Amino acid sequence: MSAEFRIGQAVPRHQVGWGDTVLKHASRAALALAAFACFWLFVLPVIVVALSSVSTQWSGTILPAGYSLRWFERLGSPEYDALLTSLEIGFGVSAIGTILGLWLALALEGRDRRGLGAVVDALVMVPNGVPSVVLGLAVLIAYHQKPLDLSSSAAIVVLVQLALILPFCYRCAAAALRPELTVLREAAASLGAPPAMVLRRVLLPQLVP
Repeated sequence: MSAEFRIGQAVPRHQVGWGDTVLKHASRAALALAAFACFWLFVLPVIVVALSSVSTQWSGTILPAGYSLRWFERLGSPEYDALLTSLEIGFGVSAIGTILGLWLALALEGRDRRGLGAVVDALVMVPNGVPSVVLGLAVLIAYHQKPLDLSSSAAIVVLVQLALILPFCYRCAAAALRPELTVLREAAASLGAPPAMVLRRVLLPQLVP
């Protein structure tokens, strides 16, 4: 027996294909499995680390036997001065690398890649082709004697790390300098905006992710 249905008329439940029902249940099962896997791989380890940081003893039980802030108190001890120094150097190198990379990208923008621009571009990328251990030893040997003896200062660490990250900062800044951004800069300059204002109001907002 055949049946005719008009547009907008509901289809009876018993006439809905069983394949759609199976597909719906399979999609829900796959979503639940993916959520469980994400929780097990990403969320649960973070919870374990967070509980371990405030626990006194945790072995063989589901939850810690006691809680304490002793690990956070020890962060203020002189033993962790090296960690603070590493963070300071890391943030400093990141800031300097970002500024230098942006400056190089602006300086080489629009230049002929077959001339001076190509030479500077190749020199900036040289540290990427040298193993980091070799680069570190070369800098240590070069700056281990007077008049530029930096072997006992943090400046040599900054120098090596800056040489390693500068190619990445330069490439990212060069890729962000799109043609339409150049048009905006030129338009702002033609309207009388000084270079500092062009950098602050036009360039930097467009480079922010």
